[in-house]
Order: sequence, then C-alpha cells, then structure tokens
Amino acid sequence: MAKRVPRGSFPGVHVFPGGKVDFSDGLDEWKDHIDQTSNQKNSFNLNSLEPTDICIKDFKVCAIREMFEETGFLLTSPPFDDHFCNSRNAEFSDLVKSNNLSLLTSRLLYFSRFITPESYPRRWDVQFFMANISESEEDSYLLSQIYPHLNPKNEQCMSPQNDEMEFLDWRTPDKLLDAFCDSSIFIVTPQIYLLSLLKLFNNWKDLQDFAIYKDSVDGVVPLSDYVGLKTPATLICTLPGDHLYSTPLKDDIDINGHGDTDKPLHRVIITNKNGENKSIQLVENVLNIPGIKSPSLSTSYKL
Repeated sequence: MAKRVPRGSFPGVHVFPGGKVDFSDGLDEWKDHIDQTSNQKNSFNLNSLEPTDICIKDFKVCAIREMFEETGFLLTSPPFDDHFCNSRNAEFSDLVKSNNLSLLTSRLLYFSRFITPESYPRRWDVQFFMANISESEEDSYLLSQIYPHLNPKNEQCMSPQNDEMEFLDWRTPDKLLDAFCDSSIFIVTPQIYLLSLLKLFNNWKDLQDFAIYKDSVDGVVPLSDYVGLKTPATLICTLPGDHLYSTPLKDDIDINGHGDTDKPLHRVIITNKNGENKSIQLVENVLNIPGIKSPSLSTSYKL
C-alpha cells in the first residue's frame, strides 16, 4: 500500500495505488503492446466515455499505467537492451512504444469492485486487480524492480510519486490491520474489507487460485457498503448478500453480536470500546472460497 500526501483526495490515507481511466487507456494501438488481446466482459470502445463502454482491457492498461506513475513499478516484459529510457513525466504510451515493451495484462486478475454508496457526496466505481509475482526466472525483471539488489544494473526500481504519495508501505495484511487498530494508519472500508479477505490466505498460491476463480468462474460482484449501525463504539457495514443489506440494524443479535448465523451474513464490524485500540471482524457465510475455508466460517480479527 501507499500513504497519500495530506492534501487532495483521501489525504493521509493508506491506499492501493491507482487512479482514473484515461482516454488513452482505451486506444486501439494498445493491441500491439499487450500480451492479452481478447476483451473480457463489457467489451466496448472507450471513445464514448460512457462508464458502460469501458472494457476490462482498458482497466488493466489504466492499472499498469497508474502503478508506474505512482510507484515506478512497470508490469511489462523486460526491455530488449540496457538503454531503457525511463521517465514518469513522459507520455506512458510513448514510453512503452519507444522501448518496445509489452504490458503484462494477462498477469492482472480481476479481484474486486467497490462502488461508493449513493449517500456520499463524491462517488467512485473502483476496480481492484491483483498480480502475483514469483521467484521464478521469468519474473526476475519484475522482482528486481522491488528488490534492486537482485539486479544492480536495472535502473527501474520502485519509489513513490512525491506529489501524490508520501511513502510505500510494505507490510502484510495482518500488520496493516494492526496499524489501523492502534490508529497509526487510516484506511477506509474497501481496504479494510480487502485486507481482511487477503489475511485468510496462508500462501500466495491459494490466493492466486482464489483470484483465478473469481476472475474466470465465479465473477466479481460489485460491492457497496451500507452503514447499518454507527455509534461511538461500533460501526457495522453490511454488504451485498447480507440478509439485512441496506437495512438499519435493530435486533440485539445484530447490534451486540455477529448476526443470525442461520441467515446470510456479509458484514464488517469495527469496535472501539475503550477509546484506543479497535478491533475488526469480517463476518460472512456467503463467499465461496474453494479449498480455503468452509462457506459457513466467519472470520474475526482483533489487535
């Protein structure tokens, strides 16, 4: 993750790198510079600038471009020579074409989608993608951008874009949740949900299998959190699939417990009873995670 600068959108908040889809992300010329030419669901032309006319390929080009601009990480094939012309100030498409690179869009798995609730004054429709990087020879160029000592000759290495990011934060999901619980960092509901979900996996291969399943079999369901209860001590956000989604919570089993486990549950519970350390609970029995956990298992996370 990265901590945003104390101004602009989400000031001082820890976020996953990303940004808005640009008109250039949907240009036809990208077909010669990506390793995946087929368009997935919602395959239309971006030229109309209508949200429904953006295909998954456009989002992936955007994700790779924004990741490069904000962190310096370039998810592409290796340059063909040592004279890699690198400039974050250059037009991204020109950078890719001048170095004859290929964007590794096939490595990005469509992982999640969050839509800001209707009650918010500003709204976003955010697509989350995931790429797993292994220690294989095939990924050595990608790894050397993260760990420069693996290839001292590689001039391409990660660093935050100073006008948007203060620093990159390389912590595991559980450590980031720890930091949120002790109030040393601030994250918003989608990130809390995704970190709690990522924490379920003990190794990257299980996470990869789950992401492939979501990307190609189960499909990504848009999520928009609904604040079912908000008090000084407790915040409960319900999500699609919960039997009380979009309904204020009234019963004691929902307010002071995890909810009626005989009914569909999909909610994030944040408690702060002592005014200092918080606890987070992802309570759900609707997610299908093959081979990882039973569908009826709820998960909790406390500092």
